Amino acid sequence: MQDFYFIVTFAIPPGQEPVFRQQLDAIAARLRNAPGGAGGSGTLYEVAPAVEEQLLQVPGIAAALQQRPDARASFRFVLLAHWASLGQYEAVVRATPDDTPISFPAYPAYYRLAAEYTGTASAAAPAEFTFINPFEVAIEQEHEFEPLWRSTIEQLHTAPGFISARLFAVDDAIEAALGQVPRIAGALQSRANGRARFRFIWVSQWATLAQYEIAVRAFGRGNPLPFASHPAFYQAATN
Repeated sequence: MQDFYFIVTFAIPPGQEPVFRQQLDAIAARLRNAPGGAGGSGTLYEVAPAVEEQLLQVPGIAAALQQRPDARASFRFVLLAHWASLGQYEAVVRATPDDTPISFPAYPAYYRLAAEYTGTASAAAPAEFTFINPFEVAIEQEHEFEPLWRSTIEQLHTAPGFISARLFAVDDAIEAALGQVPRIAGALQSRANGRARFRFIWVSQWATLAQYEIAVRAFGRGNPLPFASHPAFYQAATN
């Protein structure tokens, strides 16, 4: 069985968070109850304003955050779901009615875990925050991205408080297979140029904000990769 990740970034206008959560909860309930639903698990992340406000005081991070449109996170929510197999996911999609769509801009894609680093901090301890950074990378530059990302993480992963860093890359084989499923094909084909907007997504977790600040101050750059990106700091959303 080939596992994969379904990651969606959601652009939610201020004040519309409850509407979005209601729509997403309705879809999640249908998926859990569908045949094969046990094959998937996921986490919904929501921007952590208190974390971002504090990190705006750190020069190496503040510059990257202030460069964002309106100096705010592009995506209020990010859904990261892991599926054990393509067959289980297809079964769920085919069995679930498509009558409760999300009415907000969303950028879905199917990913593989391209790289993972673990640090000295215990993964059993809860992370104070999660850093998520989707990257827009041109096809001709994709081969350049992962080595640069690895170079960055190799300078950070031994820092105290570093729990993990994962790099997700679009899985073209999974997307091609799912493109044969009518309900999924429409969503994939409606994307600009028929391809995922974010070819890579960087997800890191840190034990404490204070330890992250120290690591970034030592490293000197908050967002060192020379590609268009949408960095933000998140915490797992609660009901």
